[in-house]
Amino acid sequence: LCTGLFPPSSRLIKHIINFITGVAKSDTEPFAPYCLPRLRRTIIYGARQHNISSLEFEAVRRRKPITCVFHFEDNQSEQLGIESCTVAAELESKLLRHINMKAPSQEFALFEVLQGNERSLYP
Repeated sequence: LCTGLFPPSSRLIKHIINFITGVAKSDTEPFAPYCLPRLRRTIIYGARQHNISSLEFEAVRRRKPITCVFHFEDNQSEQLGIESCTVAAELESKLLRHINMKAPSQEFALFEVLQGNERSLYP
């Protein structure tokens, strides 16, 4: 869980990556292969700004993506699986590939609606 929340200190990064890599090769721990990409993304993007939700916690625990539904102005919708550590820029790229759109139009924006509260994610 922590690999997707905040990056380790600069003194520990190398050791944690080596540990997770070694455990992943042994096939004894099912979470290790899941943790390494999460840790690498957290190192790139930094610590989370928001607390993890119960939905995200369950997705991490089960090592399954979160299914998100995207609604478009033409009343079409698409489902897409994302990880709890997915950032808005990654989501935009994945969504554009999924709908075969090369680049967003100027009217493109992402909003999150969670428990009745809406907030802009992109741009």
